[in-house]
Amino acid sequence: MQRIRDGDDRQHGVGPNHSSKFLVLSLNTKAFRKVARRNLSPAGPGWAEWDIPLTDLKGAPLANGLYETVYEAEGKREILKLVLVR
Repeated sequence: MQRIRDGDDRQHGVGPNHSSKFLVLSLNTKAFRKVARRNLSPAGPGWAEWDIPLTDLKGAPLANGLYETVYEAEGKREILKLVLVR
């Protein structure tokens, strides 16, 4: 589980990194509502870190709470938990 305390508008996200040319991060609520979607540039196989803007699809700041981070690449999905505490 990732725990993020907000120091500014961007935080580091850690997740699986596939060696594909296309990697997508989706942030969902526990009720499966998609609140954000970002295209990430993969850095090779293994785990990597990215800056994740803590805003929703409309640009509003995300609320405190539990989110699911879904990393998708080449038909594979990895789901991790994210706790946001401001």
